Amino acid sequence: MNYTSKLIKSTDGGNTWNVVPTPFFDAPNGDGLTIEISRTNPNIIYVTTYNMLYYSSDGGTSWTAIPAPEFPNGRINAIILDQNNLNRIYLAVENTVYRSLNGGNTWAQVGDTIEVNDPDNSQLSDIAVDSSINKTIYALKWDRLWKLDPSESVLNVEKTGNGSGTIISGPTGVSCGDTCSGIYSIGTEVTLLAFPASNSEFIGWEGACSGRGFCKITMNQSAIVSAKFTIRDPSMTSSSSLSLFQVPLLRKKK
Repeated sequence: MNYTSKLIKSTDGGNTWNVVPTPFFDAPNGDGLTIEISRTNPNIIYVTTYNMLYYSSDGGTSWTAIPAPEFPNGRINAIILDQNNLNRIYLAVENTVYRSLNGGNTWAQVGDTIEVNDPDNSQLSDIAVDSSINKTIYALKWDRLWKLDPSESVLNVEKTGNGSGTIISGPTGVSCGDTCSGIYSIGTEVTLLAFPASNSEFIGWEGACSGRGFCKITMNQSAIVSAKFTIRDPSMTSSSSLSLFQVPLLRKKK
C-alpha cells in the first residue's frame, strides 16, 4: 500500500493543525520516522527519513539536509537532542548509536554495536541520554535496555579557513583527511599534528587547543578542536612551503 508521510504543526495547544511543507516527504512511500524539537526554541526542528537527517531553524519553513557519510545505508530509528547543548545530537542507526558534537557536521560511533538474538531481528527502537557530564546513553532494543559505556569520550576535529591540510593523532583515531573524529577512553592523552598542503599555511588551533604547535588534550570529556589553514601568499619565499614542524630546524646563516 502506498502512503505519504506528513509533518503537521499546531500553535494553539493541539486545537488546530496545519501541514508543514516538507519536500522530502512528498514521494510515495516517504518514510518519516522521528522528530526532535528544541524546548527552548521550537523553531529548531530535526526530522529523520530512513537514512537522512534534516534540519530547520525557522519552524519548518525551510529545510537543510545534514549529510552523514558515516552511515550511508543505515536506517535511523531515533534521534535525541541535548537540550542544554543543541550542537550535541544522538542517533540510533540500526544497532549502533552515533553522536555529533557540532550540529551534525561530523559523527562518531558511541560504544559497541549492540547485537542480540531475537526472533524478529529487531533494531534499536529508542535512545535516552542523561544529564551528567559524560552523557550516559541508554538504548532500547527488543525487550532489553542497554547502557552504553560512559567512560569514552569523542574528539571532533574541524578544519577552517580557505586553505587545506591534514591532521593526524597519536594514539590513532583521527586522520583528517577522511576521519575527523576519534573515540578515546577517559583520561587518554591525545596529540594532534597539523600538516598544511603545499599551497597552504597552518594558522593555529582553536577550541580545546590554542597556538601553532602540537595540540595536546587529556580526554576527560568530549572535546572539539578547530585547525585553521589559509592559502599561502604566492609571493612568499619557497621556504614558507615547509611544514610547521620543519620550521624550528632552520637556522639563520651567519
